[in-house]
Amino acid sequence: MASTAEKTLGLQLSKIGNAWTIGLIQRWWFEYEALQTRRTTFRSYSEYRDAENTLTEKFPMCAAASEKAKGSR
Repeated sequence: MASTAEKTLGLQLSKIGNAWTIGLIQRWWFEYEALQTRRTTFRSYSEYRDAENTLTEKFPMCAAASEKAKGSR
């Protein structure tokens, strides 16, 4: 758990190399939560959905899953 005066955050660390760090998927979820928080700042719902779709396309996945997803479009 990481805490500041305003917020407590549960972190799941991944051992990458020889160091414990926030993993790619958890980092993506932090970005998604930040996008949700900013939802009302977009000029339109369409603009928000474009930003959400762009972020969704950045979701970390292995190369094999990525190639399979491209083939299903």
